[in-house]
Amino acid sequence: MMRAPATVGQRLEDIDTPALVIELDAFERNLRTLAATVKDRPVRVRPHAK
Repeated sequence: MMRAPATVGQRLEDIDTPALVIELDAFERNLRTLAATVKDRPVRVRPHAK
C-alpha cells in the first residue's frame, strides 16, 4: 500500500524512498548565482540539481 505524499516540514526519516527532497532556498540561491555568473558571457547553461 502506498503512503500519502510527503509534506513540507515532514521529518526526512518519515518520507518513503526514493524521494526527491530539495532545500528550495539553497536551490534558488544557486540558480541566481549561476545566472549572475554567466550573464553577459557567450555561454549556454542548463541548470540541474543533484
